[in-house]
Amino acid sequence: MSTASTQQPATEAYTVALEDGGDDVIERAFRFIGGVLTSALGGRGQDVIGESVVVRRRSDRASQLRIDVPDESAGEQILELIAADLEAMTAPEFAEEWLHAEHEGRHVGPS
Repeated sequence: MSTASTQQPATEAYTVALEDGGDDVIERAFRFIGGVLTSALGGRGQDVIGESVVVRRRSDRASQLRIDVPDESAGEQILELIAADLEAMTAPEFAEEWLHAEHEGRHVGPS
């Protein structure tokens, strides 16, 4: 790995955003059905449908980390934390801290 690539800012290599929960269409469909049923029974459907904070590689938009969150407030907090680290770290530092470390998310990129 060259010195230039090891110094690449993390913001040039990765993005982070709050997205609909679930890895694929089938999981999102089941979450949606669960949300509808929960709402019909007087609960908050959004809590079931959920959202995820997702880190994607800029080069190909591939998902690298997905952290499911119970609500928008929790999602915003995690989003801000990851965004701050993207600003402060190099790409290798960010990968080591977030993509290769154990977190409460689903690491969906290559190990």
